[in-house]
Amino acid sequence: MAQSINMINDLTPINENWRIKIRIIRLWEVPNYNNPNVVDSIELVLVDEKGQGYKQGSCRIIAKFGLISNVGKHRATNHSYKLNFFFKTVVRECEDVHLPLQGLNSI
Repeated sequence: MAQSINMINDLTPINENWRIKIRIIRLWEVPNYNNPNVVDSIELVLVDEKGQGYKQGSCRIIAKFGLISNVGKHRATNHSYKLNFFFKTVVRECEDVHLPLQGLNSI
């Protein structure tokens, strides 16, 4: 039996067994402060079928990830948490016309 898909608004750090179906609406690399030629992280904005999002158009199913507090001066969204990918995190392509192509709703 396939695991159900969770909505972004339902995510909390209590569980590491979440599975979300999202569209990537923005993606960028953050360079290392001391060496701009080295990428420190990859940031992205995600949106689910309810228009609720995290942080350019491709649809993915993501499973086996964690959540950490979304704090700091530079927050891409006002969601309480941000995704933390692990070695075991699974990301696979999917097709879905129900996911918004752009923009986020207020959450």
